[in-house]
Amino acid sequence: DTTSMSPAAAQRLPKVGYMRTLAAEGVIATGATRVIADDGAGPASTLDQIRAAGIALRMVTSATRIDQVEAAIVAVGDAIDLHDPAVALGLQVTAALTEVAEAASARPVHPSVMCLIGVGNAGLMAAGRDTAAAAVIRLAGGRNAFELSADYAPISAEAAAAMAPEVLAMPTHAIARLGGREAVLALPQLRLTPAAMAGRLIAIDSRALSGLGPSTADVATAFAADLAQVMG
Repeated sequence: DTTSMSPAAAQRLPKVGYMRTLAAEGVIATGATRVIADDGAGPASTLDQIRAAGIALRMVTSATRIDQVEAAIVAVGDAIDLHDPAVALGLQVTAALTEVAEAASARPVHPSVMCLIGVGNAGLMAAGRDTAAAAVIRLAGGRNAFELSADYAPISAEAAAAMAPEVLAMPTHAIARLGGREAVLALPQLRLTPAAMAGRLIAIDSRALSGLGPSTADVATAFAADLAQVMG
């Protein structure tokens, strides 16, 4: 789907739309004989139409916690009859994630981070506690500022100021869509936060928002380096 950014080869493949708003016609037109879908994919009517077309459909639970990544990798491997390679990859990824987490825990500073996505007309939503973005923030040695919600939720100026994030994070495409770095820092919802007043805005890898997987350790390592840099 449009959030399939890794590995790089996936970006060169035709897209069937956003996973939460799929149309059966687009999926069926690919000629696929099996479909592997994240448990957040839909709508349900589209999934029913895909099954009715005789296409084997396997739902896989998305990993939003580090301890779920290995099982998610194995589930995908099982869905494409590659169990043993998936087990090996799962163990490799778990080891890498453990190494990143240990490095993060040893850092002397653990700044409060609010990860945001732009939603039409400059509206903003923040990543709550049970999101892939929150897991990446913790892996990188930060603290997720928006723990009130279990998912993404709209954020007001009052709420953002009260949570007082030290760092703001937003995917590059969202920063560009909102007019660039300075425009984001000046948004009414954000300008009174310590992060905005200090100019601390990190362009986070969009893979941090779309789920945890084989690339998560690299994404978290890069974000940790950016955190260290903005915190001086």
